[in-house]
Amino acid sequence: MATAKNSESNGNAKPSCLQTCSNAIVTVLESVFYRHGKLVGKYPWITILFSVLVAMGFAIGMLNFVEENRREKLWIPMGSQSIDNLYWVNEYFSNDIRFSQFIIEDRNVLRPAVLQAMLELDKSVKSINASGVDWETVCYKVAGQCLSNSLLELWSFNETVIVNLSTNDILDMINTGNLTSPVYYNQLDIEKLLGGITRDGSDRIISARATIMNFLLEDNREYDPDSGDEVDPNGDAFEEKVLEIGKTEQTNIDSVFVFNIFGFGEESSKSIQGDVSLLSAGYMLIIAYVAIMLGRFTVIEQKFYVAVGGVLCVGLSILVAIGLSSACGFFYGPVHTVLPFLLLGIGVDDMFVIVQAWSNLPEDAKKNPIHERVGQALRHAGVSITVTSITDFVAFGIGASTILPALRSFCVYCAIGIFFLFFFSITFFTAVLAIDQRRVESKRNACCCCYVHQADFPRWRCGQDNKGLLASCFRHGFANGLMKLPVKIVVVIAALALLGVNIWGTINLEQEFQFEWFLPEDSYVIDYLDASDTYFPASGLAGDVYLVDVDYYTEFQALDDLYDQLENNQYIFAIDSWYEDLRVWIRRQKNSDPAYGDNDLPVNETVFFTWALEFLQVTNEGRRHSDDIKLSQDNITYSRINFQFVSLENSAIQIDAMQDIRKIIKNIGFTAEDAAFAYAEVFPTWDANQVIKKELYRNLGLAMAAVFLVTLILIANLWTSLLVFLCVIFTLVDVTGMMHFWGLTIDTVTTINLILAVGLAVDYSAHIGHTFMTLKGTRDRRAKYTLGAIGPAVFNGGFSTFLAFVLLIFSNSYIFKVFFKIFFLVVLFGLFHGLVFLPVMLSWIGPSPYLSAVDTAKEKDEDKMQLDSKEEGVAKAMEGYTNPIHIPRPNQVIVENGEEVLVMKGDGTQVLCHDEEMNPNNAPGHNDSGKVIVVKETDDREGGIEAPNREDKNERKLVEEGKGNDGQTMQHKADNNIYINNENLQEKSNSNEEMVHGKSKEIDENVDVKTDDVEERAEKNLESVTQAEENLNDCDEEVFL
Repeated sequence: MATAKNSESNGNAKPSCLQTCSNAIVTVLESVFYRHGKLVGKYPWITILFSVLVAMGFAIGMLNFVEENRREKLWIPMGSQSIDNLYWVNEYFSNDIRFSQFIIEDRNVLRPAVLQAMLELDKSVKSINASGVDWETVCYKVAGQCLSNSLLELWSFNETVIVNLSTNDILDMINTGNLTSPVYYNQLDIEKLLGGITRDGSDRIISARATIMNFLLEDNREYDPDSGDEVDPNGDAFEEKVLEIGKTEQTNIDSVFVFNIFGFGEESSKSIQGDVSLLSAGYMLIIAYVAIMLGRFTVIEQKFYVAVGGVLCVGLSILVAIGLSSACGFFYGPVHTVLPFLLLGIGVDDMFVIVQAWSNLPEDAKKNPIHERVGQALRHAGVSITVTSITDFVAFGIGASTILPALRSFCVYCAIGIFFLFFFSITFFTAVLAIDQRRVESKRNACCCCYVHQADFPRWRCGQDNKGLLASCFRHGFANGLMKLPVKIVVVIAALALLGVNIWGTINLEQEFQFEWFLPEDSYVIDYLDASDTYFPASGLAGDVYLVDVDYYTEFQALDDLYDQLENNQYIFAIDSWYEDLRVWIRRQKNSDPAYGDNDLPVNETVFFTWALEFLQVTNEGRRHSDDIKLSQDNITYSRINFQFVSLENSAIQIDAMQDIRKIIKNIGFTAEDAAFAYAEVFPTWDANQVIKKELYRNLGLAMAAVFLVTLILIANLWTSLLVFLCVIFTLVDVTGMMHFWGLTIDTVTTINLILAVGLAVDYSAHIGHTFMTLKGTRDRRAKYTLGAIGPAVFNGGFSTFLAFVLLIFSNSYIFKVFFKIFFLVVLFGLFHGLVFLPVMLSWIGPSPYLSAVDTAKEKDEDKMQLDSKEEGVAKAMEGYTNPIHIPRPNQVIVENGEEVLVMKGDGTQVLCHDEEMNPNNAPGHNDSGKVIVVKETDDREGGIEAPNREDKNERKLVEEGKGNDGQTMQHKADNNIYINNENLQEKSNSNEEMVHGKSKEIDENVDVKTDDVEERAEKNLESVTQAEENLNDCDEEVFL
């Protein structure tokens, strides 16, 4: 009982500065939403037209729509070293080579039959004609010859020689030392062409499980604005034919795995585009669920059109998000495909909150005109969805400050979409709700609104439940069960146990990202990559050291040191330096020349460049490096040194390798500050991985801080805001911990989803916290009514969000699969902390309500306050007081021939309702004239029956008000709040009255017991009255909720 007193006293205390701000904000918002709702309810069709025109206006921005799929535009951090290096490389060392590759797998590829099958593959590729595009047209040429690499190169691709080879001939050639290509004159490393090698005792190769065939093409790709990617029509057409050949079953070969750039892009796009049908199915699922949950199973009260209106509301917000974002210059990328799912989940949540507020209107308010009801519903729902919409908007606004372009663009799209989702929810959807209510009240059919039903049309029994099963479960079952002390303890222990386990999971969450994750799991490219990792694990990624401002003659020592350190580096598998080859050639060919000096260099710089040009232009070994040198007026302006990484296991090692190479170059001792840099095609990705964890923590921290600030301003209670914030933290920790157990890692995609999770996790807790603050009473009572009032809407919002993306479990797209996993966890843990953990904490340590909660909660808590008075009386009796115990009972109105003549109030007093006096000694039921008198109960409990004390036993007092000039008694009016007027509630009320009378009589009979027995009698009375209260609650819940 102390709790109840403290709650009330706190509620009446002088408001703090924050509470004053709260009252001002809430009052202004409620007033604005009330007036707005009335306007929308009065002019719904104009509101819908206005909403559509707004959407169409912003949709014009789609004229500037740009789709982006280039990796460097999506994932490379803005301002990173890699982006600057990439632009320099593309300008001076444009990568003009693309390749198609076959991996041939067999029990032994060093068999004549296998080489003959490889020859057929080689001939098939080189005879391709794709709409006039053939091998000679697209191939990359070296010294005038199209470049292709395979074992066939050892026999100059000569068919006559190859078909006559024996196994011994093949093995003898393979085991020849210092092999040189007879076609391109470069040195061949046979172990780079073979995988799964087996050797004999003398280290001689005797078999191999796999070999590689490479076909190099000129890369003439250019950016295509329509596709958002770089395209080369001729090269793409040729590579498409190569894929068809590679997928065709070959004789004498166990397996062929094929890969090229065109195929990789096609498979990546297919993984997302193939799942677009899931989006449509998800929308249909949401429409069905919303129609079922919001309506009733009758021909009039179905809510199909309301459900469709809600989904159209989401569609309009998507349209505006794309149009306005495009107008502002933000691109549309692969990750943006989850935007419809996200907005659908949030939009349905807002929809349920608005409809729940509509359903929670008191019975007398439901008699008001529709526009008045819309205003009253939006007054309460508008504030709640404002809190969640602003927190979501701010979370994504913070995310838009990231240096990752894809994340930045996506957050802008989401922020705009959420803002206009809120706008269309309070305009378009609210107008649809008002129109649908007009249809219902005019008895128009739910499917064909042209058909009008009779007033007495038959309704299905399953459509007659006014409250719904879910709402009933929350009010009577879930809320009552959750508020029991043992259950509260179990909930807190479970929440802390989850937190502890998932803190461990969060600590062990790894950072990893691979581009092949974007491919479908059943893709042939995945098979190729698996074969490559199996048979060619040492074939790591290629990279280059670019020499930008180096004096090749005077800085020879720095170049020598660079070569030595790279060669001995743990992350480098192989290095190929034109400068080192030049020095070896000078030492071998020019050592007798008079100009030959120390350190394998000529005596002056002029001779050095003369010899260098001779090496590069005349010798076969030098011509091999022709692509690595850029000449200007017979001088070497820029050059590059090639290297190859070992197989790097994960992102952490990859980042270490990149940083180590960059550190070597920085400290090597070149004269110029930016004399050289290292770059590989994968460096942008590794740079992104390097900053992704930092960006994740930064964006999460800023988003959560902003969300807390917004929640504090709008809920305007520090303690409630802290509890809501605590639930958000618990939810995010649980999500990140479970990511580790579910096999997810920290990468760009999961980072985006975690930022989305911040806004979504707030929704489940903010609705509960805000509603709790609008109710007055004991903490337990407020927590119960909170769950009954807003719990169904929060659950429906979470479950509908789950339905929006549940079909993504069947997706082959990495983006969609990650989205499903993370959002499933967010919904699961968000609902747990919002509907279970937070109400428990509020019932224990919840703050006092808003000052305005006195009026808001009056109807809900009026009877409870009287029951609290009863409990206080029992408590006093236990302490030795003999004051009567006050037990509330319904008022009775005595009706004689259809006219109310007397009100018998709950406190035992009587009030005349006729001008003429009534004999108070007349028993209810009959008067002196024999006329029938009907006793009618009301639920206006203004008092109760008192167990009489010794001084005032069984007395009844007739209260009469002042009389007018004519001497007649002034007519008294009954309380307006009479809700119980149907047979079911009448029976329950009668039953309760009998029980209360019985308990009162029992108290009266035992009032003279000795003083030493008072405590025992009071305990008995408390048990009996508690039982009466539980029976009364059945009526209370239906009346007040």
